[in-house]
Order: sequence, then C-alpha cells, then structure tokens
Amino acid sequence: MPIAKLKAGTDLLSGGVDRLLARTAAAVDSAERVLGLAKAGVRIKIQELGGIDQAQHAAHGLAWLATTVEGLRQMQSWGARLTEEGSFGEFEQLILLAAFAEYSAQIAGGIPMNQGEIIRAEAMGVARADVRRYEDAVADLIEEGGAQRVKSRLAELIKDTQGATTYGVSGLDDVHSEIHDQMRKFSEAGDAIGGCTLSILDQFGQARLDALSAAFFD
Repeated sequence: MPIAKLKAGTDLLSGGVDRLLARTAAAVDSAERVLGLAKAGVRIKIQELGGIDQAQHAAHGLAWLATTVEGLRQMQSWGARLTEEGSFGEFEQLILLAAFAEYSAQIAGGIPMNQGEIIRAEAMGVARADVRRYEDAVADLIEEGGAQRVKSRLAELIKDTQGATTYGVSGLDDVHSEIHDQMRKFSEAGDAIGGCTLSILDQFGQARLDALSAAFFD
C-alpha cells in the first residue's frame, strides 16, 4: 500500500510532516504535565507513608512514567532530526505515529511494569480530571496511530527488510551504530551470555530507579 493511500485514511499523515511533528510535540508537552503532577503526588505519598520503601509501587511507577515520557521526547527529537536531514520517510513517520499511540495510551490507562503489575497515574496522585484532560489531548494520536491500517503497513515494510538490525532510518551516528551491532552479536552468542546480559540489565534497572529517586526526592 503506497503512502498516498494510507494517508487518505489518516488525518495526521495527510497533513504532512510538519503537522505530524507539531502534534507529537504537543503530546510530549501534555505527557510532561502528567509527569510533573505525578512527581508532586508521589512526593506527598512518600512523606505520608514515612519513606520511599513504604511507597515502592508509586515510586517504581514514577520511574517507569519518567522513562516513558523521556522515550516520547526522544522519539520526537528523532523525527525532527530526520526531517532536517531529509530522511523522515513513510517508514519513519509510521513508527513515530505508532509509538506515540502506544505509549500515550499507556500513560493514560496504565504502564505495565511487569507481567503482573501496572502503574496508573491515579496511583501516583494524579487527579482523575487531569488524566481525562491528558486523554483528550492525545485521543487523535491514539486512535490514528493504533489503527489497523497503520499496523498492517508497518508489517509490510518490516517484511520487506528481513534480516535488518533496525527498521527505518535509526538516526544513530557511527559510534552508536557500532555499539548496536556489537550488542546484537553479544546477545546472539548464546544462552549463558544472554543470561549474563539480563543480569547486567537488571543492575542498570536498579541503578535507574535509584538515580531517578534521588533526582526527584532528594
């Protein structure tokens, strides 16, 4: 399906790159407002409960929310950078739209922290009225980016690039491209090494939580 046909059913894509990036930039601003409210709410919970250990669900959730918002911020920067370079094509636009749809929906409805635990904005002290305002602000992105036609077109493009280590233009410089390639080779080297990799990532995850907690509450 050529992008002209796809755009006919998606207002954000049919409006051109500038409109798409303007909407995703506005969505980042909306997500950052939710994050600001969550920081304030979790701070109050920690004070009321007597420490961060007593408010682990909310504090851990705040780290996940902050990571999700940062992911949206970086996706927005990626799209803007590729546009300046003249390489923000169909594949990249669809990736951006789909990413904003999924992660905006998670911020609004709940972020899965593991298979059995979901953090919702209300659990971090964000008022339901503020969550509703956020939902209204990103409703078009969630609807259009989550549409089956977008997913189907992405699947077609991915199918045509089998064996690739990234999809679309990654925007990575030479150094980070080499790191990416080396990490893929490392992860494919065997189960034992893969287990070691997961252990290392677990440590980085704890470090991330500690760093975010220190940044938000110290």
